[in-house]
Amino acid sequence: MEKVRKWALIGRLAAIVQKRQSGQPRLAFETDLAGRLGLSRGALRNYSDASRLVRDVPDPALRAVLFRSSAVAASIVGRWFRRDPDAVYRYLETALAGTPPRITDDRALLRAERNARQASPRSATSRISHMPADLGTQLAKILSSGDTHYWRPEIVTHLSRQGRLPAERQLLLFVPRDPLSDFLGVSQILIETHPGHVIDESSFALPRPTGPEIALGFIEIPERVTFERYRLESRQIWTRAIAAGLYLDLVVLVLPSSAARRHLLSSIPTTGAEWSHRPDASRPRRAGAPSCASRPVIARLPDPGAAIMVATRRSLLADLVKDDPRAARQARLRLQKP
Repeated sequence: MEKVRKWALIGRLAAIVQKRQSGQPRLAFETDLAGRLGLSRGALRNYSDASRLVRDVPDPALRAVLFRSSAVAASIVGRWFRRDPDAVYRYLETALAGTPPRITDDRALLRAERNARQASPRSATSRISHMPADLGTQLAKILSSGDTHYWRPEIVTHLSRQGRLPAERQLLLFVPRDPLSDFLGVSQILIETHPGHVIDESSFALPRPTGPEIALGFIEIPERVTFERYRLESRQIWTRAIAAGLYLDLVVLVLPSSAARRHLLSSIPTTGAEWSHRPDASRPRRAGAPSCASRPVIARLPDPGAAIMVATRRSLLADLVKDDPRAARQARLRLQKP
């Protein structure tokens, strides 16, 4: 039998135990299991992540080599293989040693992976040029486009239920300065109303007086150190959104990434709201899998009838507006008919 390193057995054990205790938060699970194994929580997570990365490698021979190497080497090769499998095979042609063969020089591997990443045009710009703009900049794009953007049909359906969908519109964007908005974390309010309708400045503060306009409020959730923080803070985040829904027609939670959204939603019960396009938090998309068109994740509350959308910085514009204005306009008119 070929030798398998201890970290691989621990990482696999952690995955099996966590699957059987799926209801326990990852932070608490890792702390408890690491204490029983005599490891630090960071070491257990490194072993678990390395084991998962190796299991995702489709080549059985390469998996065997990585399980005989260190956890550091396995993690580096696992991530490198996702970006450029050919480069990994070229490097391993001269980097393996021992019987059976394994990676023995982690420092040389790290230097080779770093040089390959810096030489790749995609890796040099992916985290800079493709970073989504901040919330205010993205919302300003909707205003500057005028009538060329229309709400997604899912949003139109909800607003039509409230009977507050103007046939013609003007859009206004404001930063609320009132204490209640600051307490709830509402950083931007987007108002749709009839052209020429004069809105008092108090309409942009919470509580908002009843009027013909439609108000969308945005709560931006900052990036956390670990994804587990989104699970732990899901109750207070969701409570703030429900409270803001008392005064707004649609509350939009804007999270840093889709992974953060999955972790947040994993702790929010499905009961008590009518959900649209809620992702399965237990089945994250594997790296390398083709991405699909963004669909707005909306929870419609029965009382007072508001809705909460859970978006990300990257998906925000795609979740709010429709790319095809004609199709969106037809959906809007169809829903307005008695």
